Amino acid sequence: TGYCKQCTKFLCVECLSVHNKWAPCIDHTVISLNEVARTAFQLPSIKPEVTMNCSSHDKPLEIYCETCHDLICHNCTVRIHKGHEYDLVNDTYDRHRQTIESSLEPVREQIVVVTEAVTTLTQREEEITHQGETVKEKIRVMIKQIIDRLLQTERKLTEDVDLAV
Repeated sequence: TGYCKQCTKFLCVECLSVHNKWAPCIDHTVISLNEVARTAFQLPSIKPEVTMNCSSHDKPLEIYCETCHDLICHNCTVRIHKGHEYDLVNDTYDRHRQTIESSLEPVREQIVVVTEAVTTLTQREEEITHQGETVKEKIRVMIKQIIDRLLQTERKLTEDVDLAV
Protein backbone atom coordinates (compact mmCIF):
# COMPACT_ATOMS: atom_id res chain seq x y z
CA THR A 1 0.00 0.00 0.00
CA GLY A 2 1.10 3.57 -0.54
CA TYR A 3 0.13 7.19 -1.00
CA CYS A 4 0.32 9.08 -4.31
CA LYS A 5 1.30 12.70 -3.71
CA GLN A 6 -0.07 13.92 -7.05
CA CYS A 7 -3.41 12.08 -6.78
CA THR A 8 -3.53 12.71 -3.01
CA LYS A 9 -4.95 9.21 -2.57
CA PHE A 10 -4.07 6.15 -0.50
CA LEU A 11 -3.79 3.08 -2.72
CA CYS A 12 -4.08 -0.63 -1.89
CA VAL A 13 -1.68 -3.16 -3.43
CA GLU A 14 -3.88 -3.87 -6.48
CA CYS A 15 -4.68 -0.21 -7.16
CA LEU A 16 -1.04 0.73 -6.69
CA SER A 17 -0.02 -1.85 -9.30
CA VAL A 18 -2.50 -0.43 -11.84
CA HIS A 19 -1.64 3.16 -10.89
CA ASN A 20 2.08 2.63 -11.49
CA LYS A 21 1.46 1.08 -14.93
CA TRP A 22 -1.08 3.65 -16.11
CA ALA A 23 0.54 6.16 -18.50
CA PRO A 24 -0.82 9.38 -16.91
CA CYS A 25 0.52 8.30 -13.52
CA ILE A 26 3.96 7.02 -14.52
CA ASP A 27 5.76 10.12 -13.19
CA HIS A 28 3.79 10.30 -9.92
CA THR A 29 5.55 10.05 -6.59
CA VAL A 30 4.20 7.24 -4.43
CA ILE A 31 5.45 6.87 -0.87
CA SER A 32 4.98 4.03 1.60
CA LEU A 33 2.62 4.31 4.55
CA ASN A 34 5.65 4.30 6.85
CA GLU A 35 7.00 7.34 5.01
CA VAL A 36 3.57 9.02 5.24
CA ALA A 37 3.54 8.40 8.99
CA ARG A 38 7.10 9.66 9.39
CA THR A 39 6.54 12.89 7.45
CA ALA A 40 2.94 13.65 8.44
CA PHE A 41 2.33 16.87 10.30
CA GLN A 42 5.87 18.16 9.99
CA LEU A 43 5.81 21.90 10.37
CA PRO A 44 8.45 24.05 8.75
CA SER A 45 11.13 25.02 11.24
CA ILE A 46 11.95 28.20 9.33
CA LYS A 47 9.57 31.12 9.54
CA PRO A 48 8.07 32.11 6.23
CA GLU A 49 9.65 35.30 4.95
CA VAL A 50 6.51 36.59 3.25
CA THR A 51 5.70 40.23 3.88
CA MET A 52 2.04 41.12 3.70
CA ASN A 53 0.64 44.60 4.01
CA CYS A 54 -2.38 45.84 5.92
CA SER A 55 -5.36 46.37 3.63
CA SER A 56 -6.38 49.46 5.64
CA HIS A 57 -3.00 51.19 6.09
CA ASP A 58 -0.70 49.56 3.51
CA LYS A 59 1.87 48.94 6.29
CA PRO A 60 3.63 45.61 6.95
CA LEU A 61 1.64 43.13 9.07
CA GLU A 62 4.24 42.65 11.83
CA ILE A 63 1.98 42.22 14.87
CA TYR A 64 -0.37 39.43 15.87
CA CYS A 65 -3.50 40.47 17.78
CA GLU A 66 -4.02 37.75 20.40
CA THR A 67 -7.52 39.06 21.13
CA CYS A 68 -8.78 38.87 17.53
CA HIS A 69 -6.33 36.21 16.26
CA ASP A 70 -5.44 38.43 13.35
CA LEU A 71 -2.32 39.95 11.77
CA ILE A 72 -2.20 43.72 12.09
CA CYS A 73 0.11 46.66 11.40
CA HIS A 74 1.43 49.24 13.91
CA ASN A 75 -1.31 51.71 12.97
CA CYS A 76 -3.98 49.09 13.76
CA THR A 77 -2.65 48.74 17.33
CA VAL A 78 -3.60 52.31 18.20
CA ARG A 79 -6.75 52.55 16.10
CA ILE A 80 -8.76 49.37 15.48
CA HIS A 81 -7.14 47.09 18.09
CA LYS A 82 -6.59 49.60 20.88
CA GLY A 83 -6.52 47.85 24.28
CA HIS A 84 -6.14 44.38 22.76
CA GLU A 85 -3.40 41.85 23.60
CA TYR A 86 -0.79 41.58 20.85
CA ASP A 87 2.76 40.45 20.17
CA LEU A 88 5.32 40.51 17.36
CA VAL A 89 4.57 38.01 14.59
CA ASN A 90 8.01 36.35 14.91
CA ASP A 91 7.54 35.71 18.64
CA THR A 92 3.97 34.57 18.15
CA TYR A 93 5.00 32.26 15.32
CA ASP A 94 7.53 30.46 17.53
CA ARG A 95 5.08 30.14 20.44
CA HIS A 96 2.21 28.90 18.29
CA ARG A 97 4.49 26.53 16.39
CA GLN A 98 5.62 24.96 19.67
CA THR A 99 1.99 24.63 20.82
CA ILE A 100 0.99 23.00 17.55
CA GLU A 101 4.03 20.69 17.62
CA SER A 102 3.20 19.49 21.14
CA SER A 103 -0.47 18.99 20.29
CA LEU A 104 0.52 16.94 17.22
CA GLU A 105 2.60 14.46 19.24
CA PRO A 106 -0.38 12.27 20.21
CA VAL A 107 -1.52 12.37 16.58
CA ARG A 108 1.93 11.23 15.41
CA GLU A 109 1.79 8.35 17.87
CA GLN A 110 -1.64 7.38 16.55
CA ILE A 111 -0.36 7.54 12.97
CA VAL A 112 2.24 4.93 13.84
CA VAL A 113 -0.40 2.72 15.47
CA VAL A 114 -2.82 3.13 12.56
CA THR A 115 -0.06 2.53 10.00
CA GLU A 116 0.91 -0.70 11.73
CA ALA A 117 -2.75 -1.75 11.82
CA VAL A 118 -3.18 -0.97 8.12
CA THR A 119 -0.04 -2.95 7.30
CA THR A 120 -1.28 -5.90 9.36
CA LEU A 121 -4.73 -5.73 7.74
CA THR A 122 -3.20 -5.52 4.28
CA GLN A 123 -1.07 -8.59 4.96
CA ARG A 124 -4.10 -10.43 6.34
CA GLU A 125 -6.15 -9.43 3.30
CA GLU A 126 -3.45 -10.82 1.01
CA GLU A 127 -3.36 -14.06 3.02
CA ILE A 128 -7.16 -14.41 2.87
CA THR A 129 -7.16 -13.69 -0.87
CA HIS A 130 -4.47 -16.33 -1.41
CA GLN A 131 -6.36 -18.84 0.76
CA GLY A 132 -9.54 -18.10 -1.18
CA GLU A 133 -7.78 -18.77 -4.48
CA THR A 134 -6.40 -22.03 -3.07
CA VAL A 135 -9.89 -23.13 -1.96
CA LYS A 136 -11.33 -22.24 -5.39
CA GLU A 137 -8.64 -24.32 -7.10
CA LYS A 138 -9.35 -27.29 -4.80
CA ILE A 139 -13.08 -27.00 -5.61
CA ARG A 140 -12.31 -26.94 -9.36
CA VAL A 141 -10.14 -30.07 -9.03
CA MET A 142 -12.78 -31.86 -6.93
CA ILE A 143 -15.57 -30.99 -9.38
CA LYS A 144 -13.43 -32.21 -12.29
CA GLN A 145 -12.82 -35.49 -10.47
CA ILE A 146 -16.55 -35.91 -9.77
CA ILE A 147 -17.41 -35.17 -13.42
CA ASP A 148 -14.75 -37.64 -14.60
CA ARG A 149 -16.22 -40.33 -12.29
CA LEU A 150 -19.76 -39.60 -13.50
CA LEU A 151 -18.67 -39.81 -17.15
CA GLN A 152 -16.86 -43.06 -16.41
CA THR A 153 -19.97 -44.48 -14.69
CA GLU A 154 -22.14 -43.30 -17.59
CA ARG A 155 -19.85 -45.08 -20.09
CA LYS A 156 -19.90 -48.30 -18.03
CA LEU A 157 -23.68 -48.28 -17.61
CA THR A 158 -24.16 -47.50 -21.30
CA GLU A 159 -21.87 -50.41 -22.20
CA ASP A 160 -23.79 -52.71 -19.83
CA VAL A 161 -27.11 -51.70 -21.46
CA ASP A 162 -25.62 -52.20 -24.93
CA LEU A 163 -24.43 -55.70 -23.95
CA ALA A 164 -27.77 -56.62 -22.40
CA VAL A 165 -29.72 -55.62 -25.48
